[in-house]
Amino acid sequence: RTLTAHCLCLLSHITFTLPPTPLPQQAHLCHCSVCRYTHGTLFTTHERIQRPDVDLSTFKAYKCTERWTIYFCGRCGSHVLDRLDVRGWGGKDGAGEEEVEWYIALGVVDQEGGGKGNGKVDGVWQFTKHIFVSSTQDGGLAFFLTRIGNSNVRLWNSRPIDDPAVGTGELQMQLEVKCHCTSIHFPISRPSPQSKFQGKHCACRSCRFATSTPVASWVYVPTSSLSLPANLLFNSNSKPPSLGPGFGTLQTYTSSPGVTRSFCSTCGACVAVVRDEEKGVVQVAAGLFRAKGVRAEEWVEWGRDVGGLEDG
Repeated sequence: RTLTAHCLCLLSHITFTLPPTPLPQQAHLCHCSVCRYTHGTLFTTHERIQRPDVDLSTFKAYKCTERWTIYFCGRCGSHVLDRLDVRGWGGKDGAGEEEVEWYIALGVVDQEGGGKGNGKVDGVWQFTKHIFVSSTQDGGLAFFLTRIGNSNVRLWNSRPIDDPAVGTGELQMQLEVKCHCTSIHFPISRPSPQSKFQGKHCACRSCRFATSTPVASWVYVPTSSLSLPANLLFNSNSKPPSLGPGFGTLQTYTSSPGVTRSFCSTCGACVAVVRDEEKGVVQVAAGLFRAKGVRAEEWVEWGRDVGGLEDG
C-alpha cells in the first residue's frame, strides 16, 4: 500500500510504501528521551517503511545519535522522516540499502492526500506496546494509554542505550526547559510554592502535524514566570534584536491567524505555541521539561481530557 505524508505547512511531503506484511501492522509508542527532546512531546510514534520517494531539499537533517538522523520541515518544523544506519546489525556488508532503515512519523500521514488529511489512517497500524517507559521516571502517558481502540497496549520498560535520565529537579523554584541539541534552553519560575501550572493534551490536526505525534501535551505558563529574553519573546511573538544564549536557534511559524508556533531550527524540537487570544500565557511543549518525571507533577496539574478529538 502506498501512502503520503506531509508537514503542517505542506512544504515538505513524501510518498512511501509499507513493508509487505499483513495489515494492520503493529505499531509502538516510544517514550525515550531522544524522541521526547527532539519532538517536544511525551511520546512519539514512528514505524518502518520502504525507502521513500522524497525530495529532501525542503527538510533539515539532524543527527541525534551516531546512527539516527531525523528530517523535519525547514519552514514549520514538522518531523516527517527518520533514517537509521543499521550497519553491523545484520544484512550485507558495504553501502547497500540493506544497511539503512527508514521510519515515518505516524502523526503526519495523510490518508486523503492533497493536504486534506487528519493525520490518521484507519486499518493500517495497530498500537500494541509502549517502549522505553522506564526512561520517563514516572511512566509518562503510558499508564494512561493502556488501551487504544479495541486493543490493549502492553508496556516494555527497558531504557535504551545512552539514554540520559530526566532532570533531578534539585532547583525547587526553577524548572529547566531544554531541547535535544540544547540550543534552546530557559528556566521557568514557579509563581508560588503552592501553585501549579495547567497541563493539557491536544489531538487537533494542527498540533498533530506540528509535533508529528497523535497527542501533543502542553503546559500553560504565564509569561510572568519567564525571565528575559523569554518573557519578551513570547509576549511579542517576534524575535527581539538579540535573543542571547538559549534562543539563537528559535524559529517561528504562523500556523493560523493569531497562532504562532516555535521550534528549534537545529534539532526540530517543538518549543511553544503563542495565541493572540491568550494574552500573557505561553503553551510550552511538555516534552522539553527536565523534571523528576516527564509529567513534572510537582509543577503541573494535568487535565484528564484530550482536546481536539472532534478535529480528528
